[in-house]
Amino acid sequence: AKTAQLRFDQARVFNGQLDGVLAYLKQFWNADKTQPIGPKLMDAVGRQASLIPQTLVRRDPAGVNVYMPLIVATFGYGSNKVFARALIDTGADRTLLPAWIAEQLGIHYEAIAPTMMAQGVGGAHEVKCVEMIISCRGWEHSCPVLIASPESDNTLPLLGRGDFLSWFNLGFGSDGSQPYFWIEPR
Repeated sequence: AKTAQLRFDQARVFNGQLDGVLAYLKQFWNADKTQPIGPKLMDAVGRQASLIPQTLVRRDPAGVNVYMPLIVATFGYGSNKVFARALIDTGADRTLLPAWIAEQLGIHYEAIAPTMMAQGVGGAHEVKCVEMIISCRGWEHSCPVLIASPESDNTLPLLGRGDFLSWFNLGFGSDGSQPYFWIEPR
């Protein structure tokens, strides 16, 4: 029953992510492609960057809006691909993929060896590592990705700074009411 409830919760989170991905793609498709979203900003090498609004994910108990830098990424393993909203996590050393998304790619957690321990904000967790292709904003690269154990409560892919983010210039800002970020391949 616990496994069935976990799968139901994961499916609900995935459906919520899918709704967000569709809204993001609709916003992107309907946007004027010649203008950046939000105020103008120059990236680290002097190009005009496209600003991406951060996603409102909840209100905290004090009534303050909590935003996260979420972006659509494609994870590929063999001939399988999965599109997912992923959190740009500047505090994560490595990219981490939830086991339930890895399963959709045909990666079976128990079949991957060896097991490693990863230290995060929530403590030490068992992970395994596979090489996969990540695509995002016109960029595609093969890199090692950690797979969270099926018992983990991780529901979003985390794009870490030691592998994925090392290939991008990245910045954060706010126009006073809407936080945004920009990310461009180097």
